[in-house]
Amino acid sequence: MDKQCNFCGNKKYIKKEVDYMFKREGEFMVVENVPCEECGFCGERYYKADVLKQIETRQGKPFSTVSWIRRIRDKHYEETKDMSDKERIQYIRERVKKYNKQLQLRKNKNGG
Repeated sequence: MDKQCNFCGNKKYIKKEVDYMFKREGEFMVVENVPCEECGFCGERYYKADVLKQIETRQGKPFSTVSWIRRIRDKHYEETKDMSDKERIQYIRERVKKYNKQLQLRKNKNGG
């Protein structure tokens, strides 16, 4: 039996690594480069159970971009307070990318 997307019924998947965002104790967390299969039509993502278990067992351990997310959340609170979780996650993703680019430019400028 072939796999089929639970949302749209598509049978074509793309294997990729993505940023997995979730909320823990009121804080948004990001784990980078998480393997998944993504529906080629609607974009729904499917993660293996063992991958999600590894993420769960990291409780209390810092993730690489958590400090950025907290900083963004605090700095842009007024802009995001009325957004849905989905909109807030997208906003945070865009800001994290922007700040990471700025950091890379500073490192390159300083020869690091």
